[in-house]
Amino acid sequence: MPKVDRPPHVHTEDDRRQMLAWLIEQNGGMMEVSRNSGVSRGHLRRLVRGYQSTSEGDRAYSLLEASIETISGLLSTFSLSDERAWEMLNIPLERRAQWRSIQKDGGSPAPVNPQLINVLLDEPLVGDLFIPSGYIIIVDESDTENGVQVASVNGRLYALRPDALPAIAQVRGRFVGTRI
Repeated sequence: MPKVDRPPHVHTEDDRRQMLAWLIEQNGGMMEVSRNSGVSRGHLRRLVRGYQSTSEGDRAYSLLEASIETISGLLSTFSLSDERAWEMLNIPLERRAQWRSIQKDGGSPAPVNPQLINVLLDEPLVGDLFIPSGYIIIVDESDTENGVQVASVNGRLYALRPDALPAIAQVRGRFVGTRI
């Protein structure tokens, strides 16, 4: 498979398919993603191409119409939250209630917490925690008083206990976790 460039923005179905192809490439290729996600290589190819040729003509396939099992397998393999995938793939607001993954315990789709944000670290997070650049940290914007807080001081992100925050710190919220 030729190298796939990450689209700078996803505005169209073609862009969405290119982003899916890029994610597949970044996660080991079609065979590896198929093995790890439980989604067949044929189905992955149809989602990337956007169609399947049949004797009656081409049948359209859209990532927006994927089953919850397909979505769950892919997002788990790509280590993406629903929210991050919605952003990367530009999933329309009206589709998000259906376009989501199943919780790991096999239960219903995970509830959306609009207070949780993902922050890509351009430089390491330092302070009470050290997290290298390139990771995505999860921050709860609704909690600015408890636990380790993520704050910006002179443009740099720190993870500090509330009592250790300098007066000039701009608190983003409580540190929840990381994604690679």
